[in-house]
Amino acid sequence: MRKHVSPHRSRRDGLRRLLCTGCFSDVTLAEERGGVVDFDQAAALEGPGEDLLTWLRGDL
Repeated sequence: MRKHVSPHRSRRDGLRRLLCTGCFSDVTLAEERGGVVDFDQAAALEGPGEDLLTWLRGDL
């Protein structure tokens, strides 16, 4: 399955990551609320794609 991805620059570490539309939206909203997204933890716990989206919605 192909997904549209967009570059996102993290406020925490300044790195750019390609995120699917759902993850991009959740990360942006979390950072606007003052939250911090730990991409290393998310990747280690859940992996890429839909798993990251599940992690973002569950922990933020």
